[in-house]
Amino acid sequence: MNEYSGMSMSISKASVLALQQAMRKVYATRYTTLDAHLDFLLSIASETLGAVRAGVWRFERGCQRLRLDRFVDREPLPSPPNILERSASPLYFDALKTEFVVDATDAVADPRTCELGPSYLQPLGIVSLLDAPLRALGAHIGVLCVEWRGKQRTFNSAELAFANAIATQISFAMERDELNQANADLVQRVLYDRVTDLPNVIFLQDHLNQALNELYRGGAGVAIVYADLDHFMQLCNSLGRPLADALLHALAKRIQQIVGDSHVVARAGDDDFAVTIFSAAPLEAALELAEKIQAAMLEPLHALERRVHCSLSIGIAVRAQGDTDFNAESLIREGWMASRSARASAGIQVFERRLLAQATLEVELEQELRTALANQEFEPHLQPIFDLQSQSIVGFEALMRWRSPARGVLTPIEFIQVAQRTGLIIPIGMLLLRQTLKAFNALITRLQRTDLSISFNLSPSEFLQPNLVKTTARLMEEFGIPSGSLSFEITEQVIITDLAQAKLVVEKLHAIGISVALDDFGTGFSALNYLRVLSVDTIKIDRSFVDDLERNSRSMMMMRSLSQLAQNFKINAIAEGVEWLEQLAAVESHAIGQVQGYLIARPIAMDEIDAAWLEAVETRAQKLLSHVRFA
Repeated sequence: MNEYSGMSMSISKASVLALQQAMRKVYATRYTTLDAHLDFLLSIASETLGAVRAGVWRFERGCQRLRLDRFVDREPLPSPPNILERSASPLYFDALKTEFVVDATDAVADPRTCELGPSYLQPLGIVSLLDAPLRALGAHIGVLCVEWRGKQRTFNSAELAFANAIATQISFAMERDELNQANADLVQRVLYDRVTDLPNVIFLQDHLNQALNELYRGGAGVAIVYADLDHFMQLCNSLGRPLADALLHALAKRIQQIVGDSHVVARAGDDDFAVTIFSAAPLEAALELAEKIQAAMLEPLHALERRVHCSLSIGIAVRAQGDTDFNAESLIREGWMASRSARASAGIQVFERRLLAQATLEVELEQELRTALANQEFEPHLQPIFDLQSQSIVGFEALMRWRSPARGVLTPIEFIQVAQRTGLIIPIGMLLLRQTLKAFNALITRLQRTDLSISFNLSPSEFLQPNLVKTTARLMEEFGIPSGSLSFEITEQVIITDLAQAKLVVEKLHAIGISVALDDFGTGFSALNYLRVLSVDTIKIDRSFVDDLERNSRSMMMMRSLSQLAQNFKINAIAEGVEWLEQLAAVESHAIGQVQGYLIARPIAMDEIDAAWLEAVETRAQKLLSHVRFA
C-alpha cells in the first residue's frame, strides 16, 4: 500500500449496502447507446461516492496522452482541461498501468498524482482522487476519474472495489461499442467500396438477382447501365494512384447525383460503375439515363484541387418479359462487354448477342493460352513468408507467371478470367503444381532446408475437382515432398460454390498432410462463419486491412480482432501486402505471426533462389523488425 493511500479498513454496514444497491441498479439497467450508458455510470459513481465530478478519459497516441471523453458534475465546476500529456505527468501515467486503483486522499501531495496539481487539481480545487484504469480487448484504453473538493476523502476497500466495478462496466460498454463499430466497418468493407463509398459488385449481384427473380414472377424489366472510365490505367500512371482514387470518388459522386435515389449505383470494377434500372420499358429508361451521364461528363471532374476531363464508355444490357436468362452475373458481363464495344462507337452501346466484338479478343487469348499450355510456358515465382517470432523465412507462396513469347511475362490478373471461363485453369493449374513441387524439392535440397513450406493457390474449379487429392498425393510422393510442407490457398468463393464438398476436400487433404489456408480473409461475406465450419490451418489477412492501418483506427482494431480470432481458433495468421515499415510495425504490435509482401521480398523465379539470397532476405527482414521493435 502506498504511504499516501487513503484507504481505511473501517467499513460501515450502511456503506456496503449503499454500494451493493448501486451495483444492483447498474446490473438492472439496459444498455442503449454508449453515451447514455456512460452518463448513467458516471452519475452512479459520483452520487454513490459523494464526489463532485466523475469522468472518463481515453488514451491516445499509444497511451502517451489522455483525452477527456465525458464527465458528470454534481455541482457547478469550471470546465476541466481536456488533455493530459504523459510527458508532463509520467508518474501518474505509470500508476494507471500498474495499480488496481489510484486512491489519492491528498491528491496534491500524493507522488502518483502530484504532477497534476498545477495544471489540473489546484485550478479546479480538487483535493482527492479515486482513479480506476479502463481495459478492453487486453489493452489499457483509459481511466475512470472520480474527484472531490473541499474536505479530503479517505477510501475503504469496498469503495475501491466499487470504483473498479464501475470501471469494468465502462470498459465493457466501450469495448461493446468498439466491436459494434468494427463489425459495422467489416460489413461496410464486404458490401461497399472503400474508395467511392458505393455498393460493390457483391451488393450489385445480390440486388440484381432479387430484381431478376421479380421479373421471373412477372415483375418489371431490368436494365444495367455499365459505365467504364476510359484510359484509367493511363490516368493512374500519369496522375498517381491517390489522385486517381480521388477521381473515382468524384466520378461516383457525379453519377450518384444524376441518378438520384431512384436507382442503385455500384462500383463494378476497378474503373467501372453500374446503375440498375427497373422499368416497364427498361431499354428506353437505360438509354435516357446513359445520355444524361454522357452529357454530364462534358464538365471536368474536380479531384484534389485539380480539374480532370474524362470520358466514359457506356454499355447497356437488358432483361425484359420473354427473356429466359435470369442470371445477374450474365447481365453484368453483357453490360461490361457492351461498354468495351462502346469505345468504338458513339460512347453508348446496347449489348446484342450477335455482336460480340470483345469476345473476339478473348477467343484469341484463349488460343494463346492453349498454345502456352502445350509449350509449358507457365512457371512459378516464389514470394517468401517471414515469421516474426523465429525471425526467419519459413516458407513461400507460389505465384503463377506466364512467360509468353509475344506478350512477355504476365501475371494471372491478365489472363486468369479467360482461363477460368474456358476451363483451362485446371490443366494449367495442375501443370504449374507439378512444376512447383518438382522445383521446390530441388530448392529445399539445394538449401538443405527441409523445414520450409510451399503454398499454392487454387481456384474453385481446381479445388473442387474430383481427382485433386489423389493427384496431389501422387505428385508429393513422386517428388519427395515432406508431409506438412504443402499448403493450398483458397478463397471464400470456393466455399460459396459448394460448402459440403469443400469440407470433404479439406478433410481429405489433412489426411495426407496438406494444410489449407483461407486467402483474402476479412473481405468475404461470411468469413467468420467459415472458420467455424471449415478446419482451415491458416488465415491470410487481406492486404486491404494492411493498406489502411496507417490511416484508419478501425482497421487497427479489426487487425487486433483478427489476430485474437486466429489465436482463439488456434490457427496461423499471415498478413499479406506488407510494403512499408509502418505497416510491419502495426502488424507486429497486433501479434500477427507471419508477414508477406514487398517489404520482405518481391516474387522471384525459383531457380534464382539460393542460400545467399535467402540469408540476405532474412538479414534485411531481421533488421527491419529490430527497428520497429525498438523504435
